[in-house]
Amino acid sequence: MRKKVTLSLLISSSLFFNLAIDSHAAEVNEVSPSQAVAAALYQVVLDQKTNPESLWKDKVIEAEAPIEVYGTNQEVVSYLVNLKNENVPAGFVEIANNKSDFPTLSFGYTENPIAPLEEVGLNVNSFADSGEQQIVSVGPGEFGLKQEQPDGTAKITVDGGESFDAVEENNNYKLQSEKSENKESEEVWDEIEDLGMTGEIGNSSDGVTDDLSFETGSMYKKTISGVGDTNQYSSSYWTGASGCAPTSAYNVMYYWHYTKGKSNLLKNPSGVVNKDRAISDLRRAMGTTTTSDNQGATAIGKIASGMNTFAQNHGYLTALAKNTTSPSWNQVKSDIGYGPTVITMTSQDFYVPNPNDEVAGHTVTGVGYVEYMYSGNSAGHQYMIVHDNWGSTPTDVYVAYGRHYDTLYSVSFKM
Repeated sequence: MRKKVTLSLLISSSLFFNLAIDSHAAEVNEVSPSQAVAAALYQVVLDQKTNPESLWKDKVIEAEAPIEVYGTNQEVVSYLVNLKNENVPAGFVEIANNKSDFPTLSFGYTENPIAPLEEVGLNVNSFADSGEQQIVSVGPGEFGLKQEQPDGTAKITVDGGESFDAVEENNNYKLQSEKSENKESEEVWDEIEDLGMTGEIGNSSDGVTDDLSFETGSMYKKTISGVGDTNQYSSSYWTGASGCAPTSAYNVMYYWHYTKGKSNLLKNPSGVVNKDRAISDLRRAMGTTTTSDNQGATAIGKIASGMNTFAQNHGYLTALAKNTTSPSWNQVKSDIGYGPTVITMTSQDFYVPNPNDEVAGHTVTGVGYVEYMYSGNSAGHQYMIVHDNWGSTPTDVYVAYGRHYDTLYSVSFKM
């Protein structure tokens, strides 16, 4: 049994946590549990100080002991740090386990992503060193419980009690991030470590109010209200799941129909709003097909043209969807300036790929962005706010820009 020690910290006079950590040293360049909690609280304080709309602002936030999140190679890929305010869930922060990556991978203000697993009777705190039971990440804000089966296979249980086979050789849950050299991220980790891990955090010289420039730091955020949040589903109009690309595009059309007054977009030929027909038409316009395991598959190059065809078929001839490959952060923000976007990530490890597909791609609806600035730089603190067409994740999901995917595609849409 590994020895445990308890550590208490106070942050900004209102933020504290109690943490049980392993006393064994972390491997070179890897993050220890105590460092993961420090990084999570760093994210909370950064948000409290710079975001006037932060749901953590002016609250006493308690961080629970971090939960190790595993990948396909049986190594820890990140830490899940759940937060509480007066014993009520107050969100979470997921921290990378590698100091060559920027700390925060995903976060949320209200949900405890482990709670749905506990609600279906799973004991998520019963972790076996043998690997018989592990928490795995299957998407931003969603975590599953992987359990070894008597026959040598493994299953992953997600929100609602749904289970699927863990096909490890096809990477159907989060991959281990490549430990490359990243000086900017290592500088951020150095700053976090400079906060001090043995006493108070919140005094006048600990870095929270001085070295990290939180008092003069800033946060830039844009969110678009009124965007659809439809999740993939089945219908008699098509076979299998609706598909991430048509569903994401439908969420964009929902915005233009209901918020911008383009009230013919979602109507069928009889003049009646029909969601199934609209998604079916988007599938047809994009050339979406159904795979052997009933998933919707869409070629990236057909998403923008399909959106144009759909809008024009409903009488909006000036509609213009434009796809940008590998957009810069400024381009991502510029595209959001027109309205909600359709964002595709290839070879990504944010979302569970098809168990039979070796290359993971997923398409989401972009509804905003947020970036935190300090010392004049926002690198590593840039997040796309998306509706991810997964029913078990929060409405607004924060996905890190420039990390944990191979190629990004951003489709702007305006009318």
